[in-house]
Amino acid sequence: MEALSRLQKSWEGTPGSEGKNVEEPWDFPNLNESLIWVAGRDAWWPDGGSYSLGKEGDALFTTNASWPVHHFLPVNAVVHDPDWQGLRPAPQSRGASIENLNWGGEGRTFRTPTVILGEEPIWYLVRGKGAAFSPVEHHRLVRGPLHLNTFNLFDTGGEWEWIQHPSLKDYEGMRAHFEFCPRGEGEWVGVAAIARGENPPCPSPPQGLSNQLLNTPRPLGNPSSQVLAFHEKRKELLDGRILESRLAPALLDGNGMDQPLLIRGQPSAPSDPVPRAFLERFSGKGEAVPPTFPNGQPTSGRLHLAEAIFQDSEALVARVFVNRVWHHLSGKGIVKTTDNFGTLGSFPSHPALLDHLASSFIEEGWSLKALVRRIVLSRTYGMEREPRRLDAEAIRDSILSVSGRLDRRVGGPPVPVHLTSFMKGRGRPAESGPLDGAGRRSIYLEVRRNFLIPFLLVWDFPQPATSMGRRSISNVPAQALALMNSPFVRQQAEVWAEGLQASFPDDPSRIRAAWLKAFGRFPSSEEEDSCASFLIDPKNGGWEELCHALFNVKEFVHVP
Repeated sequence: MEALSRLQKSWEGTPGSEGKNVEEPWDFPNLNESLIWVAGRDAWWPDGGSYSLGKEGDALFTTNASWPVHHFLPVNAVVHDPDWQGLRPAPQSRGASIENLNWGGEGRTFRTPTVILGEEPIWYLVRGKGAAFSPVEHHRLVRGPLHLNTFNLFDTGGEWEWIQHPSLKDYEGMRAHFEFCPRGEGEWVGVAAIARGENPPCPSPPQGLSNQLLNTPRPLGNPSSQVLAFHEKRKELLDGRILESRLAPALLDGNGMDQPLLIRGQPSAPSDPVPRAFLERFSGKGEAVPPTFPNGQPTSGRLHLAEAIFQDSEALVARVFVNRVWHHLSGKGIVKTTDNFGTLGSFPSHPALLDHLASSFIEEGWSLKALVRRIVLSRTYGMEREPRRLDAEAIRDSILSVSGRLDRRVGGPPVPVHLTSFMKGRGRPAESGPLDGAGRRSIYLEVRRNFLIPFLLVWDFPQPATSMGRRSISNVPAQALALMNSPFVRQQAEVWAEGLQASFPDDPSRIRAAWLKAFGRFPSSEEEDSCASFLIDPKNGGWEELCHALFNVKEFVHVP
């Protein structure tokens, strides 16, 4: 290689370089029982394209034609490509720094297979400045670690070193895997092996002559035309990189592990492992989950389960989905138990209708818009029925829409929760969000399990602990009190009043406009006279109080 030859020539004659021109052989003990993962031997899963498997002796290139290589791998390793050192989460993904114990490594993470932890310490052979994370069993958050001893920051100073992970003795016998991510700008990480034992299984690989040369930069003369052309093409390709990762925080696939049968459901009484298999309801015979893909890559089986659900039992999935949509549009599902289509669930009130909607849903390409259009344009949907109260989010969005404050933009980061003086406890955010949620629709409001929005809770907003296909609909005094006293409602009444006074010339036109906006109809003569009488008396508070009163009308929170 031209570059290496020129590097060796530049090293010759340097004081102290005698005897350093021969590399010592380094034999990686692949068969050592203490090694639980070795790059090139065992599987690994990246969350993007910034990692690759480098072979022993591979060169990692720079963008400098005069100094084209910055490292030669002394051992097989999974390497975070130096060309993607600047990769970072997009602002919309709300990525946070690893130093604050938020993983934030979308597009920059890879994981190893799942293993059973023992009492021995864990070591990994790494190079660079990065972070290691060991999600143990259920001690996992999508955005990062739950316990500090599962997380470790390391910096090897450019050398290959064995780094000891913090003690995992408390998790002996539990399942875990390991994830790695670079940290800091201009850093890349290489991971060669993971081992267990009181000490590393072998010495770290020596730096070698090639890397010693690379660490002592000196002028190499003018690059050849071929080298210049190569680097010019590389630079052209690198300039087209998109360094903002828009990957959503999610769990990586991995190797599946059979679970032991728990006698009487007791975790302390495990029996023999039960082979993983599909649910018989979906796959028909409960076939075993294949341990690998056709290419030999281990798999957890999640993809196979998803394919089985949609290939072998489309009708069931479609029935559940269309029943949910019917429930939300009509107030009651064709099957009342929206979360239970099993033996303990309710029987469909109209089985033929459910099958018709399910089959049509599949034929139209699983289009939600087409399904909603089919239902709302039907005679059944147009028939008169009892008024139905709006859901919590719809009530809040309606208030914003009527006041003119609703921001109808689609997408964007979540809006922080507005904190009241009564919202205290563990994990309280450092800053409070705006009272009106910046006018965004309720779907864009941040949901914090311990700090839910009080106004929404009053209207039966569900606890974010499990799925809820059918919400409870209560009618309690707290709802009327919320409309009367909520700072949010009073604020929007003021905004609405200012908008009406600025947009219409007189009170009669404002009254009709307000009624049309709030209830979708014009006021009756009695309602119009009542509003006019209310506005005449200055003690009533004028338009702000009238708008506030309209928010409190039962018709506002109910739809026919």
